[in-house]
Amino acid sequence: MEMTNRDRVDRGMGHLAGGLGPFVDKQMAAAFPGGQDWVKSLAARNPSRYSAGQRYSLSDPRFLLRVVTEEWRVFKDQLSRVEQGFATELKDAGNRWAHGDQFSADDTYRALDTMERLLTAIGAAEQAGEIRSLRLDLQQPVPGAATPPADTYATRPGPPAVQRSERTSGFWSPVAAVHVVRATGEYDRLGQEQFLAEHGFGRATAYLLIYRGRSYDSKAILGVAYTFATGVRIGPHDFSGGVHGAAAVLRNLGFEVRNTRNPARPPAGNRADSGGPVRPNVPAPARGGPQPSAVSLDGVDPQRSLLVLTCSGRKDSGGRPPGPDDAVAWPQDLRDARIRVLATARVDTAHVLPAWRRYTGTFYQHARPVLADAVAAGHVVIISGGYGIARADEPIGWYDKVLQLADWPAGLLESVLIGEARRCGAHTMVAFASATTDYTKLLRRTPWQHAGIDARLVTITGVTGGAMSEVPRRLGQAFSSFWNRQHDSYPPGTTVEPLR
Repeated sequence: MEMTNRDRVDRGMGHLAGGLGPFVDKQMAAAFPGGQDWVKSLAARNPSRYSAGQRYSLSDPRFLLRVVTEEWRVFKDQLSRVEQGFATELKDAGNRWAHGDQFSADDTYRALDTMERLLTAIGAAEQAGEIRSLRLDLQQPVPGAATPPADTYATRPGPPAVQRSERTSGFWSPVAAVHVVRATGEYDRLGQEQFLAEHGFGRATAYLLIYRGRSYDSKAILGVAYTFATGVRIGPHDFSGGVHGAAAVLRNLGFEVRNTRNPARPPAGNRADSGGPVRPNVPAPARGGPQPSAVSLDGVDPQRSLLVLTCSGRKDSGGRPPGPDDAVAWPQDLRDARIRVLATARVDTAHVLPAWRRYTGTFYQHARPVLADAVAAGHVVIISGGYGIARADEPIGWYDKVLQLADWPAGLLESVLIGEARRCGAHTMVAFASATTDYTKLLRRTPWQHAGIDARLVTITGVTGGAMSEVPRRLGQAFSSFWNRQHDSYPPGTTVEPLR
């Protein structure tokens, strides 16, 4: 019988528990010396998180992931922030798995990929290898299949008609930034030689993709990204590279591509006559004085900062039933205030989604491919009209409520924001918001400087028409540029305001 996506995730969760269990047990036992039963001690110390009457098992991957994410201080010397982010992402996947949700091929690949990365980080090589086999099996073609099933990749029935017009045709339209990021992850795991050999590409002769400070063979990455997006395998002779081929497609997706033959030549997307994003090196004047430019974000590490976003009016109405592991530890004052505010917000808590997936407005549409990485590897919170402050991976219901500061006790949301920065050890905060809203009022009146936090607000200025859609679109692009550290690709009007 052919293995389904859910079968793969199920087996992956078993291997995850097999590798993670001994690691968690060892670290937690050291944190509770004297031969204490750390599971019982944990439940007694945190009864709101761990019910004393419930039995917990080291073979339960969801319990292990909760311990890693909620007792993160115990693991801070063994797991980096990025590696702890893997556990955060898998916690959501584990909840979907436990509730019987279906997994698409993309969801399955990402879940297995993240499991493998986390197991590799803790030295569980055997279990990581088992999951790698599941992940690679997901990419294998099905002999004789006429069309690619949901959980396999089909072989290419014939070369696609890719000519010089591919950059402007719809051939590349299925490829999104997330597929390119997946391809770079495959490249990192296999190494250049094995990646190129397995996918049938040669080394780049001129154009390199630059992502998170690393260089990749641009044509090979785009070819593999196409396979991830469509299930159709293409080779180096099926499309062109160069400035009007792979390089152009990757740049149109928001990635940096460098010409190693002529590094002095600026990318087409950055030239003044291209109509693309401009470099914000020369700040435009503002009424109150000189306008700070996005270059002031150059020295900020996105993964070590608290990133603050705002909710959107447009929301996904779907989700899954809430579970006992969904509770997030917040101050009692915030929990009480949420109950009062949501009572007037037509809230539906019968189905929940992680906050970053609940919101579907223009900002989230343009930031989503990068936002998934930021939620997994960074510290992201969202200012919400119904929930006040929500962590990006926190399951929330659908609601209809615009943020009104008068709905919330004075100083509450400010203190929660400061508390989140301290909880994750961030000394820098970067927020992305429209300039004249209650969201920015809250950000500006939060005492960041008094709390010892370097705070910066990213807004968009100079938009004269269609601001309701154009401003969040550019903010989403600015967020992507910031997270990817592409400081020469911020959209026009990007402004950074230091907050006191």
